[in-house]
This record gives sequence, C-alpha cells and structure tokens, in this order.
Amino acid sequence: MGYRVSWQNYAVAYTTDTENFSDRLDRNVLELADRSDVLIDDSTYTDQAAQVKKLVIFHHDPTHNDEFMDAIEIQSQPVFAGSIVAREGMKILVNQGISIAC
Repeated sequence: MGYRVSWQNYAVAYTTDTENFSDRLDRNVLELADRSDVLIDDSTYTDQAAQVKKLVIFHHDPTHNDEFMDAIEIQSQPVFAGSIVAREGMKILVNQGISIAC
C-alpha cells in the first residue's frame, strides 16, 4: 500500500507492507516514490531503489531499543545517503528544505 502527496513543488511518498518480489523490486512502489522529496518507508521491507531526497524508515520491531535503531540508521547511510529512522513525535517540514524536528 502506498500514497503520494504532492503540494506546490514538493512530494512525499508513504509506503507500508510492500514486500518486493523474489526476483525484482516492486515497480509500483518505485514509480510512487521516484523523485519524491521524502520517502517514508516500512523498515521491514526497505530495499527499494527509487531516487528520493530523504528516506525515513519507520515500522520498527517493538523489541528493538534506541541503540539498535541508531545502528540501523548508521547502516542505512551508505545505501541511502541522509536516511533517518523515524522517532516518536518526529515532524518533517518538507517546504523548509526537509528539516526534521522531534
């Protein structure tokens, strides 16, 4: 499932429960997310190849603590430069250069 919201010159894509096929990435998800300013993606299945400005990883395993999630954020950096792990209370201000506030 996914949504794309566009406003003025900004676009945010939100995908959840989107598992790739065994032999290829899901083209529908890639098209939805492509060239968006922010992609908010399910951490259970995050391995898409869309071109986005900022990846926000959410839907964490509730047994993972903050240190574990910090490690996921660090590990995601080489694949998705500037990616972050969503945190409770986080706000993403897309029309202000994608600033993140908690």
